[in-house]
Amino acid sequence: MRAAAPGLALAAALAGCAAPPAPVPQDEARPPHRIVNNTPLPHVTLTGIDKFGEYTSLLLKMTWVFDEHGRMRLEESAQEPTIGQHTPTDQETACLPHGAAFNQRTTWFPDTGLFLSGARWVGIAAAGSQPRPLVALSEGDGGTMSVAGPQAREIEYGYVPCVGERRVREGHRTVGYVAPGDWLEVQPAGAKGTLRLQIPPDPMPYVTLRFAGRPTQQALVPGRIVLLTLDVARRRLVLQYQATAALRPQVAQATWDVTLPRQILARLEEKDARRQRAVKEYLAACIAPNKPMDPCANPHGAVAEALRD
Repeated sequence: MRAAAPGLALAAALAGCAAPPAPVPQDEARPPHRIVNNTPLPHVTLTGIDKFGEYTSLLLKMTWVFDEHGRMRLEESAQEPTIGQHTPTDQETACLPHGAAFNQRTTWFPDTGLFLSGARWVGIAAAGSQPRPLVALSEGDGGTMSVAGPQAREIEYGYVPCVGERRVREGHRTVGYVAPGDWLEVQPAGAKGTLRLQIPPDPMPYVTLRFAGRPTQQALVPGRIVLLTLDVARRRLVLQYQATAALRPQVAQATWDVTLPRQILARLEEKDARRQRAVKEYLAACIAPNKPMDPCANPHGAVAEALRD
């Protein structure tokens, strides 16, 4: 099952939007006036309408490459792209350079979908070594996959099994979200040993929301990893992050940023380093949502003074 109806409206595709229009009345539910991306990473913004209500869904992708020992570095020249305003809607389930459009037009996922090429899963463990359960996906209609049978919940969300342009035969989902710091362990095809990769704790994407008519209120929302694709032969890991916020109260501006790695943090002035630490602490305390509209997207949340611009 998809998270929203097929007629989702594409609200914005790329950074560098025009200046925000005049404020709209607070009782009108509209997507953010302005989307700002302070990262070099591809992103897209959608409007979701489903049984949970109306909300904005902000998506960002991050592509990593790794060596034979599992050492990770952020891809500098070939980030996997997102869909855009001109992505054909008749190729939703095709595996293309941006992966599957279906996976990006689904405006909310409660777990992380996992697709792997050139290896098999051994397991995933949280940073504290607690294993994360993996649930196998079954083939569904129209080239999609979802959980079926006794392990299925009342509502299951569907995925298209793409690792970039490659369609794979198997897929899994977790119970809850894969998180920064988690360890992935796979056995490459034809190898006797296993490969272990750790999702770097930083940079971690997050969104800052500023609200129309509420200049003193803002919210910070962590990006949740809703899709993870791993191509062992190409040594590429792609993470798709998502953050959701209600259309009311009106969001004037939504800004993507990332937390900074320790080696960069150490070079900052103390004021900036202190703010970065406060951001990380705040995001770590945000409870993962069990439905769209992340609790931390509430403008009435207790955002510490150290986090305000």
